[in-house]
Amino acid sequence: MTDGARFAEDITVGEPLVLGRRRLSEREIIDFATLWDPQPFHVDPAQRSHPRFEGVIASGVQTMAVLQRMCVVGVFSSWRVVAGRALGDVVFHQPVLPELELHGEARVESVELDRPRMGLVRLHSALRDGDGRPVLTMVTDTYVERRHFTSP
Repeated sequence: MTDGARFAEDITVGEPLVLGRRRLSEREIIDFATLWDPQPFHVDPAQRSHPRFEGVIASGVQTMAVLQRMCVVGVFSSWRVVAGRALGDVVFHQPVLPELELHGEARVESVELDRPRMGLVRLHSALRDGDGRPVLTMVTDTYVERRHFTSP
């Protein structure tokens, strides 16, 4: 991780960002869901109650957490982040099965510099499977410190 050297003025609209790869084991899926989303299709490998899945699938909350961690490590750690503002347009395109290879990517959609001390950066991020098909997509708005404060 870096020292958060990039100010809002340093962030370029359209900038593509590669976020890395991750796989979730069955044990990770069950452990997370046991604490945060204990539905049978997340915690019971033997469940047969869901008409579409055999075994466990990752919770949507866990899938979002994976993407968030990728964004923090791959992007936000090099930005002078003040705080998150919004999360939206969350779409779960397909379930995350144990050992599915997830690839993270993001793109800067906009940078607004209309606030005195911080800019608002909109980031479109995604997890894709090994074949490039979307697993999860979402948009986040994050406040990033400005290099030169303007008078209010």
